[in-house]
Order: sequence, then structure tokens, then C-alpha cells
Amino acid sequence: MNNAEFQTIDDISFKEVSEGDGKYEDAIQIYSNTNQALEEQAYESLKEKNWALQEYWQKKGAPTEEILIKNSNGLSLNLYNFGKELSSQQEKEIIDAINKMAYLVPKEEQSKVRYILIDNEQATNPNDNSAQNGASASKTNSIILYPQALKNISHRVEGVSNLTGTVIHELSHGYLEKLILEAWKKEFEWKHSDVDIILPSGNMQFETTSHPENCVTEYAKYSPKEDIVESMVAALENPDLLDSKRLEFITKQIIGNKKPETTIPTEKLTGKNITLPRITDDVFYKVKEQFKMKFKIIETTDKKTKQIIDNPGL
Repeated sequence: MNNAEFQTIDDISFKEVSEGDGKYEDAIQIYSNTNQALEEQAYESLKEKNWALQEYWQKKGAPTEEILIKNSNGLSLNLYNFGKELSSQQEKEIIDAINKMAYLVPKEEQSKVRYILIDNEQATNPNDNSAQNGASASKTNSIILYPQALKNISHRVEGVSNLTGTVIHELSHGYLEKLILEAWKKEFEWKHSDVDIILPSGNMQFETTSHPENCVTEYAKYSPKEDIVESMVAALENPDLLDSKRLEFITKQIIGNKKPETTIPTEKLTGKNITLPRITDDVFYKVKEQFKMKFKIIETTDKKTKQIIDNPGL
């Protein structure tokens, strides 16, 4: 198979394992009492964690280009562009933004993001139909950049291009957010809201900070996670904008005395030289009987009530 072609179920070797087998504990769990074939179930489970097996990306065909990125600290990323070829300026902005983030990522966190996917289709906020810049897809160890991110416009953080800001924002979600989330919530007094708050975008806000005026952008006021990643954009690109306590926190907890590399090695591939992610090892699965909840109708004087019976024998 051409390396630039996507894998299908027929290209993957599936093997069933039984209890006691050394592969059993980590094997994919599937169920025998369904209408779906066992290997098809295992394949569906694989797709959740492998973007290159998903129909959404496969229907686009081969990417326009692939860029391999690896720094001296061992961080490795593959960028796959499904849109038109990046301009030299766009490519430079993306690589520079990655370089500014790469040296901050602990080795044990480097696998959290392995792919940058540039989509050729624009995603929108379902509530207000506004164009999204990007997304973090943690299940597939990916971040996604939408066409809006590539536009020559300003980011929410003043003085930062939309592309640079989006790359740092999404990489911060993938790499750093969870490392400092609880400490950040405590330091900047983020708590669950006692009332339902509907933002102008139509999104629901479930957490609030006691000092929203100190957030660097309106979007940062949405949640502690967005506060962290928007603050990372400001800390790396325009630190004078950032609240002094947030800048001090990021400097102590994330940046320290680390310095980015002068340059970061890259390699661009096109056409048949592109190599898509592939599953080459055997995929092991274990089969169990799916537990099904049973219901019975209990007649009452005023209505019929469904009662859950935790006994599959009924």
C-alpha cells in the first residue's frame, strides 16, 4: 500500500485473546451479543483513538502536504495539511509558535499531542454560527486548525496574529492545561457557578472567577481552561498585556529558565512521499457478553412506572 493512502479494516491484523493471555489486560473490549461482527467492533474502537481511520478525514483524500517537526528535547509532531499549500509566511508562523511551546513541554507529556491537522472545512459554533479557529482532540492526540485560523487577521490577544495565537492556544490545551489546572483554579479563584450563565455566544458557563476583569481576553473569562491557554498566548507573545499574577504563575510553573531553540528542524513532504499514520502491530481484542438492563412495567393507581431490574435473567 502507498504510504499516502489511508488504512482500512482489511489492512489491520486483529487477534482475539482469552483471559490469562499476557495481552488480555490491555486488549480492546468488545461484546458478543450484538449484531456487529467482532472485528468491526474492534475497528470502531480503534477509530476513536486514531484520526487517520476516521471517515471524516479519509473522505478528504491524501493531504496536500506533511511537515515533520522535531526538537532537540525529543518532541515530535507531524503536521498534515488537507487544505491548499501553506504560504512561506504561514509555515514560518506555525513553526515559530511550535518552537516557543516545544521547550516548555515535559518529556512525559510530549505524546499528548502528536499531530496537527489543518482542515479544509470550516467548523462553526452551533450556538451563534461563528467561525472556529481550532480545536483540541485529546483522544487522537491531535489539534485541529480550521481555515479561520489561517486568515491574516488579529487574534483575541492583542498584537498577536490569529495563526500564531491559535497554535499556541491549542497546543496549550493539549500539553500544559492539565498540569496546572487545579493550582490555577485555586490561585485565581475559579469556582462552579451557582446559577446558569448563558454567554452571548449561546454557550453555557459553568465556572466563574471572582476577578474576571483580570482575564486577558473575554474568551478567557469562559472557563479556567480557556483562562490558562489564552494567558499562555499572552505570556509568550505579548506579556505586557497579562495580569502580573498570571504572568508570575506561568513563569514559575511553566517557563522557568527554559529557552527556545534558535531553530527547530523540519522536513516537508508532498505527494507519494507523505506518510500517514499506520497501525502495523497486531490488534488484540477480548470478548465479553454485554450486560443489558431489563425493564418491567409496574401498575400503579395513577400511572405506569418503569422499574430497572438488575437481573439479566428476567
